[in-house]
Amino acid sequence: MNQTLAQGAANVMADGHEQVLLAALMNGTSELPVTAEDFLSPPNRAIFRCIVGLTNRNLLAVTDALRVNGELEKIGGAYRITEISGLPHDPENVQYALDCVLEDSRKRRAAEIGKALHKGEIPIHQAMEQLTELQEAKALFSALGTREPRIRFFAPCELREYKPDTDILLVGDCNIMRGETFVMAGEPGVGKSLAATQLAVSGATQRDWFGLTVHRQFRTMIVQTENGRYRLRLEFSSFDCDEIEDFIRVSEPPPFGLTLSNTEFQADISAALNSFKPECVILDPWNAAARDDKLREYSETFDALRNLLPTGPDKPALGIVAHTRKPQPNEKRTGGTGLMHLLSGSYILTSVPRCIFIITRGSQDETDDSVVFFNPKNSNGANVPRSAWHRKLSGFTPATDFDWSDFDKPPDERKIITLDHVREAFGGKRLEKKEAAHNLATLAKVNDTSAYRALRKFAEYIREEKGLLSFHEP
Repeated sequence: MNQTLAQGAANVMADGHEQVLLAALMNGTSELPVTAEDFLSPPNRAIFRCIVGLTNRNLLAVTDALRVNGELEKIGGAYRITEISGLPHDPENVQYALDCVLEDSRKRRAAEIGKALHKGEIPIHQAMEQLTELQEAKALFSALGTREPRIRFFAPCELREYKPDTDILLVGDCNIMRGETFVMAGEPGVGKSLAATQLAVSGATQRDWFGLTVHRQFRTMIVQTENGRYRLRLEFSSFDCDEIEDFIRVSEPPPFGLTLSNTEFQADISAALNSFKPECVILDPWNAAARDDKLREYSETFDALRNLLPTGPDKPALGIVAHTRKPQPNEKRTGGTGLMHLLSGSYILTSVPRCIFIITRGSQDETDDSVVFFNPKNSNGANVPRSAWHRKLSGFTPATDFDWSDFDKPPDERKIITLDHVREAFGGKRLEKKEAAHNLATLAKVNDTSAYRALRKFAEYIREEKGLLSFHEP
């Protein structure tokens, strides 16, 4: 009984190793030193024969070929192919799986030779020749490459001298890196999706993003569920699309939502990822994939996303657009790590990402387009100081005149300049700009900087003639 269980466990492990090799072949590895006979599992053997007969070996191509050959259902259906395609296939993992598959194949072949010799089906000299060939083959396969260890340890000096590959660093001081997860969060309407779009544009143009250096050009794929093509048209009409054409792909809202567990959805998105090969993938918004705030739901959603994304050297940065909860009464918005607690949902959304960005409104005034950009977490580098920005359809521009003293006050102490304030400040008179700003600051009990900003905000109500300003209803 124990021997049967042990054999079953060994077969399961062998099946897993074989599937890793199939995943590698489906995701860009041109060839491996194996044959169909090296596979123990008949379904894996059939999939291998199908793959090596194809020029295009991506998920959809392999699935279609198996369907045409009448083998798809025999090997477990499209779901099995999708699962295999999403397995980790980095070079170290593939090398380990290759060693295991070849060693298992050699042992099975040696056992077959021993049985044939015992039954008198082959003479001893022939058995010896075949066993010698197996030993030579093992040495040949070993010479093809040394397997990376499954776990490695380093001395302090080795860690201190480590120099990461510059190719993985995309934005800032390790704020956005390939292979790492980051979060962009904010309340509805604050500009999270626009920030994601501007990140994609910055990756294409290598221009700064919220003041952070973009270290090199990179491709971005945005998987989003909220903005239809009309809204996207308005957004991208502000950009030089010819300049960014080869670097950005944006989905329209999927008709059935982000069904990460659906095999057809997995096949479609995997095909898009394999074709475009993005270095940054953004999910907008998180709650379209994680339906509730339960720990298990969040964990499973992260696992599903990881299984969809390429691994190894092709692994992209994963950006998640998330919502923040409604601020509590008298809650200050000065920043710090406490801002992470504003994220809605499970703590996993703050623990898994290496970097978190949070965008808040700069004012309670609905006509004010200012926002404040925070970086409460950056596990791989220095946190970015908070900064203020104006939100435009074309992106974010620095708010050099932002009133930080008013922003840092509790909500019940913050002052909002209204149109009535502006009307009363002029009092039906023609005034110099300095005098109008002084009157407005006195009435609204704000500083002069806020008063000048309000005059610009309500510019459609103000006329200038011979250096003097006057208030006019439109």
